[in-house]
Amino acid sequence: MTKSRRSPGSRSVRVGFVPLIDCAPFAAAEELGIFSRWGLRVRIEPQPGWATIRDKVIYRELDAAHAVCGLPYSALLGIGCIPSPVAVSLVLNLQGNVLILSKSLWDEGVRDPRSFRLFAARRSRKPVLAVVSRFSAHHFLLRSWLRRGAIDPDRDLYIAVLPPAQMAVHLKEGYLDGYCVGEPWGSAALVEGFGACVATSADLEPNHPEKVLLVHPDFAVRDPEAHTALIGSLLEACAWCDLPENRPALVDLLASRRWLHLPKDWLALSLCGPFPGPASLLAGTRFVIFSGPAVNDPTPWREDWIWRNLLATGVVSPTTTRPPAIFRRDAYLAAARQMHGPSAIAAGAA
Repeated sequence: MTKSRRSPGSRSVRVGFVPLIDCAPFAAAEELGIFSRWGLRVRIEPQPGWATIRDKVIYRELDAAHAVCGLPYSALLGIGCIPSPVAVSLVLNLQGNVLILSKSLWDEGVRDPRSFRLFAARRSRKPVLAVVSRFSAHHFLLRSWLRRGAIDPDRDLYIAVLPPAQMAVHLKEGYLDGYCVGEPWGSAALVEGFGACVATSADLEPNHPEKVLLVHPDFAVRDPEAHTALIGSLLEACAWCDLPENRPALVDLLASRRWLHLPKDWLALSLCGPFPGPASLLAGTRFVIFSGPAVNDPTPWREDWIWRNLLATGVVSPTTTRPPAIFRRDAYLAAARQMHGPSAIAAGAA
């Protein structure tokens, strides 16, 4: 049970999100009045993709944003943008991605990396797969899946980068052979019948960090109370989103014009299940995890996982000096204490 906060709407914050299932905490915090109870007046702005999210945080058009887990390093290292300080103060969810292949590949018997390699060897052209960002867990997972089949992602196929909402239509039109993406763009292909699921996060890297709260340090320094309130409100919303009894209402909320404005059957598969994918999910593993012991904690080991994958995928050169820590736990812990009290935080971190 959360405590009473300062007067509703006393602090203004600009927040960006990409319309995906895992923007749910932002939607819940706004629609359920959680932001207001924490004393925030939040201007929430949808964005088309992750490069736009990064650039708007860098240029301070946004104070904070929904972001793929590796995006902070793009900003810090100046890869594809000007170098800029950024920070991560919350993990918004764990896992939640899906690897989709076209129905035509599925019909040819492609089910796993080995059969994909045999398929690629028969093709007159290299296969084309897509991810949403080179700095995303989607990219890390796709390359990991390919390596299991002794496939060289840099030699044996092309990996394109597309905004999430363009994945399904490109697959349907035959421009892609598959993609790794966050929901609901896997379910779109499954429900409409032009794609098949061959792997998910739960199969490839259970409980990996997926989306994070990307923050410009100037915002955190200028108004630390608003920063803490933003984290606290999102923690409260994450807890609400994770309860099974709230998932049908969450589907209704996200399907609305303000948020995803998409068919409910595209949203319900990953939120309510069962997801029509590998056996791990059919057996009851949660597709996307928003809350739980230490789920939202921006711990050093999660930052280490991201850095290792940036190196393993070649996004960052092995000679690159690793930037100082960007996962900041101080504001997270302050917000968590306001929600739960010190004893609960200690128990969750144990």
